[in-house]
Amino acid sequence: MTQQRNGIRLRAAALALAAALALAAAATAGGAPAVAMSVVAAPAASAPVPTPSRAALPAFGPQLDHGDSLAAYASRLGAVPSAVGISVPYPLDEAGRQRVRDAAQQASRHRARLVLTLAPDRGLAAATQAEAARLGDLLAGLREATGAPTAATPPILVRFGPEMNGTWTVWGQRPKPYAAAFRTVAEAVHAAGAQTLWAPTYGAGYPFAGVRGAIEGISPDTVADLDTDRSGSVGAEDSPYAPYYPGDDAVDWVGLSAQHFGVFDAGTPPKLTPNTVPEPGKFASELAGGYGYGTDDGAGRDFVGEFAARRGKPFAVVTGALWAEGSPGAGAVEIKGAWLDQIAAAAGSEPSLGLVLWQETERAEAELAGRIGDWRLTVEPALAASLRSRLEGPAAVFSRGEWPASGPAGSSGLAGTGGDGARQASGQGPVPDWVWALATLLVLAGGVIASQRLWDRRRARHDGPQG
Repeated sequence: MTQQRNGIRLRAAALALAAALALAAAATAGGAPAVAMSVVAAPAASAPVPTPSRAALPAFGPQLDHGDSLAAYASRLGAVPSAVGISVPYPLDEAGRQRVRDAAQQASRHRARLVLTLAPDRGLAAATQAEAARLGDLLAGLREATGAPTAATPPILVRFGPEMNGTWTVWGQRPKPYAAAFRTVAEAVHAAGAQTLWAPTYGAGYPFAGVRGAIEGISPDTVADLDTDRSGSVGAEDSPYAPYYPGDDAVDWVGLSAQHFGVFDAGTPPKLTPNTVPEPGKFASELAGGYGYGTDDGAGRDFVGEFAARRGKPFAVVTGALWAEGSPGAGAVEIKGAWLDQIAAAAGSEPSLGLVLWQETERAEAELAGRIGDWRLTVEPALAASLRSRLEGPAAVFSRGEWPASGPAGSSGLAGTGGDGARQASGQGPVPDWVWALATLLVLAGGVIASQRLWDRRRARHDGPQG
């Protein structure tokens, strides 16, 4: 009988070890089987809360600072975003082209959308047909650059000349030349299988006459183009968006820059009060075109209603919350956390919203007299945890990307980023539950086999040689 029991123990151990090895083989082949969870899961007292459909959730990601990478961002966050944005000068030089290739490779391995912002800082006249053709060739060649099959190539959005209704860019408040340049770029983008994103800045304070870089002495023809209410001048009653729209055929996505700089006292231009917590409902009011205006009248302020809902275009927002070190007022966690809460609420209530990019940057701000403003979320553990909960689990309101399964060491993609990014490049994300199940099986199997061998040695010493 003892021998029979021992044989059963050995067979059980062998079966457990075989199951563990099968799990390991399945994981190596590309993913853990569903049975891995059932091995260690205890019966639930009640039905689990279902995770929302990822396909139904808007994408979320960082608008990266220069020198940052998607891998390093994911490492700081502890989760993978489903989008990533970079900005490059346009026309592209070779450094810019290489940055686009590297970003596309990273996005591909994370299964994330790439949002490519083109800043025509040499002026709209430089956005020629020839430059657009070169851009199209680059975009069309990204499948080869990523080394990924067509199905794995990241969707690409090209955001040409954003905030074109502002006065702080060299391409700002030139509606007809801007629309023509956008259409030229859009033709090449579409031919390459990518999409366009048209994205002005939120219109409170338009035409931004008091903002640094205000364009003086615009031509009478430009005044006529911007004077949507035909009053003879450009003011807060004119539409801040419509004169710059390139047309439905050229625009695939519509978007807004809608950041929290502080609390605005209504007027033209608004007066900034930095390091203040956003008022409840501020972002929802911006989406409806009601925040920050001194009067209730004015044309075309409902951006989402006019350009997303009525035209059937998906809507994107580029956002963030400014914190100014050394200025009085609330702290970074309080300010940015409150703004993230409002963005997350909109993700669950605005059906047109398909993409959120958060400014993961530090930069000099004119409104802070040139001092550095900090927009980042992932440098504060509490903020990173709050964002992570919006990407994972039953409380998710944004879709997430994926940890890369593997990658060639030293490649120009994730494995070549160094630092924290290098750890994530090798697939070292948070340890999933199936790995713990595998480890448990191996430990149990090893323990049973070891105890059986010890029992056999003790019997051999006690009973002597068996004939």
